[in-house]
Amino acid sequence: VTGAARAPLPQASEVAYLISHAVFWTLFRRLAAEILALEEGAKDIDGLWEKAPSGSERALQFAKDRGYFQPAGVEDSTAEASWRRAVLMEAASDLMAMRIIKARGFDL
Repeated sequence: VTGAARAPLPQASEVAYLISHAVFWTLFRRLAAEILALEEGAKDIDGLWEKAPSGSERALQFAKDRGYFQPAGVEDSTAEASWRRAVLMEAASDLMAMRIIKARGFDL
């Protein structure tokens, strides 16, 4: 044993799970709700669930409004894996930046 830290390598199956229909929409909506709550200076996200995108059209609009990168050719297709991967990365980055800007997050 060398004592060197070992980190598990990311697996394609993990990304596939996150962008699956069963997980993606709940995860994306949760990220969006927290982004909106931080922007508005809310104390929690409870009141922002209504504003968080709850369907494909609202998700597309949310992504466009926030200037998220969207792969060419699939800008309007939330069913595309490449769109879901890109938007999920953008939302996670957006949330991290918002937490830094606001110097806080939510204990949930």
